[in-house]
Amino acid sequence: MTDRHTLVVLFTLCTFGVPRILAASKNIPKWKKQACEAPATQNESSHYTCDDNGDMKCLPGWIGDLCDVPICKKGCDPIQGYCKRPSECRCKLGFYGEMCNKCIALPGCQHGYCNNSFECKCLEGWDGIFCSEPVCHEDCHPSKGYCDWPGECRCRLGWTGDLCKECQPLPGCMHGTCSKPLECKCEKGWQGILCQIPVCSEGCHRDRGYCRKPNECRCKVGWWGKNCTQCFAYPGCVHGTCNRPWECNCKPGWGGMLCDQGGYLCLNINDN
Repeated sequence: MTDRHTLVVLFTLCTFGVPRILAASKNIPKWKKQACEAPATQNESSHYTCDDNGDMKCLPGWIGDLCDVPICKKGCDPIQGYCKRPSECRCKLGFYGEMCNKCIALPGCQHGYCNNSFECKCLEGWDGIFCSEPVCHEDCHPSKGYCDWPGECRCRLGWTGDLCKECQPLPGCMHGTCSKPLECKCEKGWQGILCQIPVCSEGCHRDRGYCRKPNECRCKVGWWGKNCTQCFAYPGCVHGTCNRPWECNCKPGWGGMLCDQGGYLCLNINDN
């Protein structure tokens, strides 16, 4: 038995050569050889054929030890794309494009872009998760101002000025200022809700006098004097006075409508 076994080994070595056997055992895994030795392992979904030597040969468009890896479309991104059959390019979640080389930004991203899938990197002048918040002028007051577009500074109700740092007086405030929104603090010499009423000069009669600017005293019709306390008598009244405009109250000894008649003092003499 030993001699016969030895003869078989020698015959094999002489026929095929040692290098060929060693090379075959080194380059062709046993399980790969078995794929061709066992036809039952082949089916219509297999992507290889077996040559006359029993070696696997991948069909065009397929690679891998079992010829089960498709060769994707040329240029298909190796990280962001893949394929299930040769010459196609399917995109992984978050990427698109013919070669899957474009990313899909975060849904809702308004003024941004992406370098990676579902990212939202803001363009200059925009901020926030979705890049929907404009960056206002750098000196715009953070609570009194706002903006609808980058670099703007719009004032909220009650505030004004280029940077919204000044309060806005009550609408209609004429001669007043403010220290807080919608206030009307009157300047000296003015009064009223809207600071529209001047303060007349001291002593000016409040019913008989008036003023159009502070510290003056203008008399209403029928009155005169520094503080408008004196009345005008009836025109033509000669020897009379008045308590109110257009009266003509005759002084003693005078009569008539204009107190221009008489001038005699009548005495009652009682005869004893």
